[in-house]
Amino acid sequence: SPDTIRFSNFATGITDDGSGLASSYVRNVYRDRHGNMWVGHYGHGLDFISHQKRIFYTLPLTERTPDGIKDCTASSLMALPDGDVIGGCIGELVWIHDKKIVRRSPIPSPSPVTAMYDKGEGKVLLGLYEDGLREYDLATGRSVDIPMPGRRMTVLIICPDGNGDYLIGTDQGLCRLKDGKVTQMEDLPNPVMHLSINAITPDKEG
Repeated sequence: SPDTIRFSNFATGITDDGSGLASSYVRNVYRDRHGNMWVGHYGHGLDFISHQKRIFYTLPLTERTPDGIKDCTASSLMALPDGDVIGGCIGELVWIHDKKIVRRSPIPSPSPVTAMYDKGEGKVLLGLYEDGLREYDLATGRSVDIPMPGRRMTVLIICPDGNGDYLIGTDQGLCRLKDGKVTQMEDLPNPVMHLSINAITPDKEG
């Protein structure tokens, strides 16, 4: 009940015992099948929270720049059936296995990967910042652009609708992906139609 809910705050910065979040700029949190928690940060890489010990690990999610090595932005996270985790970064996907980066795969867009959804059969939907939607092939590393109904749309959330199609939450309202085509959902109330849709949760009625 609301009277019994209590929140615990995790401090940012590495503390004396080696714990603490990498930053306060948390962009995404994911719980894998083992009960571990993965926390993606803006500009501060990834944190890993073990299901066995409540300890944070800052993973070495970095990139080389003309000014040296800097932390990446992990804007989205997704777990694969084998237990590996993919981090959606700026212009690339990063595979993490056993708390180590094992693969990096560039995508044909310089934008941050803001949303991911595993369609199955080796296909993943990638939502991008101001660059719409792509379908990514895990085996080949190739991706195909899926045209959006508006210009410079940012995909914020991808959710199956239960009928084989997908609801796409964007910064310009709610869309639907059906038969490879994205259309704006125009049958929504006017105050909602063009607002940013950051999360979608199905209810028990479908």
